[in-house]
Amino acid sequence: MGKLINLRHLQNCGALDLKGLPKGIARLNSLQTLEEFVVSSDGDAECKIGDLRNLNNLRGELEIRGLRKVEDAKEDGPRVVAEALHPHPNLKSLCIGWLSVSASVGELPVLEKLK
Repeated sequence: MGKLINLRHLQNCGALDLKGLPKGIARLNSLQTLEEFVVSSDGDAECKIGDLRNLNNLRGELEIRGLRKVEDAKEDGPRVVAEALHPHPNLKSLCIGWLSVSASVGELPVLEKLK
């Protein structure tokens, strides 16, 4: 997938069996639409939440699923998520498939940028 560097839109909504996105997704710098970013903690074959940081042109709506895997893997899960979302000022809607007692909205300052 990393060879599709000019890809602008990836419509993967409804792929409920998707366990993670391919590792090459981070190289899709032209990507403007990504309906679902599925976080994986399994091996090197799939992308991690930090790969979202490279997708600077995302706009519109984004759903992030599987963030429990980030929290389970690291105590600083909320910080990692906030850093990954920081450069995405064009997002109008963000659906996060994980918020627990240990991850309050205050720990995700990027949410203040969403309208």
